[in-house]
Amino acid sequence: MPLPAEHIPPGTADWRTPDAERWLAAVPARWAHPLWAVLALVVSMFWYMGEALDPCTSAEPCGTDWSGLGMTVVLVVTPYWVWRQPRLALVGLAAGLVGFAEDGGFTASFGEPYALAYPVAAAFTTAGIVHRLTLAGRQRALALEAAGP
Repeated sequence: MPLPAEHIPPGTADWRTPDAERWLAAVPARWAHPLWAVLALVVSMFWYMGEALDPCTSAEPCGTDWSGLGMTVVLVVTPYWVWRQPRLALVGLAAGLVGFAEDGGFTASFGEPYALAYPVAAAFTTAGIVHRLTLAGRQRALALEAAGP
């Protein structure tokens, strides 16, 4: 849909149909949409957190779990970051996997499917984020190329 001439700033390069088609061809694949990654992360987090914890005993009392509180904050903001701030989401996913390892999740993941779900969801999310960021850079380069000097 062409814009009226008075709405186009002077000196703006025209976008030709081939330029627009090349830009549209660089759209991320449907599997990389943030919705699928957020759903996978949220389901795996609830599944993992829903499992019964080891009971506290007088021999092994449960104290304040400061690292667990920090991980809860990371796990809450990571789905938002996946959708809106993918670069921060990579940091959140890495921190989540470190907390998962500290909690003994990788050891448990060999025997329990609920424990394997989070690393698989994090890997899927990371692949989607990297795919989206790569294609966003490609689209930016195509737009700058079409805009001219």
